[in-house]
This record gives sequence, structure tokens and C-alpha cells, in this order.
Amino acid sequence: WSISCLITGAILIPAFGVSPLFASMYAVGFEGGHGTAAGLADTYTALGEPTYGDIALTAATIGILLGSICGVILVNWGLATGRVAMHNGTIVPVIEDVEAGEKEG
Repeated sequence: WSISCLITGAILIPAFGVSPLFASMYAVGFEGGHGTAAGLADTYTALGEPTYGDIALTAATIGILLGSICGVILVNWGLATGRVAMHNGTIVPVIEDVEAGEKEG
């Protein structure tokens, strides 16, 4: 919330003239998801920003895509570098015993 509020207040409002409600797009779209975005569409319209419901749905879609794509990349990177391991079909973190210098996993 704080970062989206700072970016909106410091950059987006002065440069593009967006409404202060735009700061809620991060929380509504990325954290709340499609249900929250769709549920708040009427509220945005009542507050004078009828397009913000669509923008929130777009942010939710981007959030799902980025989460899925980045999550797969991170898991594969972790497996490739030995930071995580597979144990009975489950991905588990690799913990190093600092004193013994051994890896558990």
C-alpha cells in the first residue's frame, strides 16, 4: 500500500492527473484478485471513476500471470542452483548445517 500511495502521489497525480483512488489498484488488483476487483467496480463508479473497475480486473489478471510465470522461474532456478530440493515429490528448502558443512534436504 505505502509504495503504491507514494508512487501515485509523487508521480502519477502530478504527471498524469490520475485520481488518488488509483493508489488502490495495487491492493485491489494484485492482492485482492478478480473477486475484489469486480466487487469494487460499482464503488469506483459511485466515486466518479467508472473505468477503475476494468483497470483493477486488468491488474488482477497481470498479477496471476506474473505470479505464475515468476513462480515457475524461481522454483526452477532454486532447483538448478541447489537452493531447494525435491523430497517425495515435494519441493523443500536445502538447509546447510554451518558447523558440519553438510547439506540437509
